[in-house]
Amino acid sequence: MDFSLRPVTVGDVDDLRQLYRESVATLGPAAYSAAQVAAWQAFAAQPGFADFVLTPGTWLAHHDGTLAGFCGVEADGHVTALYLAPGYCGRGLGETLLRAVLARHPAPASGGYHAEASAFSLPVFLRCGFVHAGVEHVVRDGVAFARILVSRPAP
Repeated sequence: MDFSLRPVTVGDVDDLRQLYRESVATLGPAAYSAAQVAAWQAFAAQPGFADFVLTPGTWLAHHDGTLAGFCGVEADGHVTALYLAPGYCGRGLGETLLRAVLARHPAPASGGYHAEASAFSLPVFLRCGFVHAGVEHVVRDGVAFARILVSRPAP
C-alpha cells in the first residue's frame, strides 16, 4: 500500500487522539472486555497523550490524503505506538508502517527494539521479525491488562 510518511507535529495531536479512540473502540471489543476497552480508550483524553505521541519519534501515515495510522519509536528502540484507522486494518499498512519507521531508527541505544503488543498488533510485530519475549501484567485506571512483550535485535 502506498502512503506518505511524515513526523508528528503539535498540530496533529487532536487528529491522533481521534484515530486512537476510533481504533480502540472498533477493534478492542473483539479481544478485550468492555472495561478494558473503556480504560484503554480513555487514555486519549488524558494530558499524557500529547507526550505519548510527541516525545518519541512518531510518524504519521497518510493514504490518499487521509490519516491512516501512526507509529512511534524512542531512541532506545521502544516501539511506543502502532495504531491504524479501523478502515486500514488488514490491508498491510501496519507492517509497512512499522518497517518504515524502524528503518528511520536503525541504531537504537539498546541494540534492539521492544514493544508491548496488543492482540491486534502482535501478528504485525511477528511478521516484522519480532519474537514473543513474555507477558506483562499492568493496571490502567483500575483495570487489569496482560500485554504481550516482543523484541527484535537491530539490523
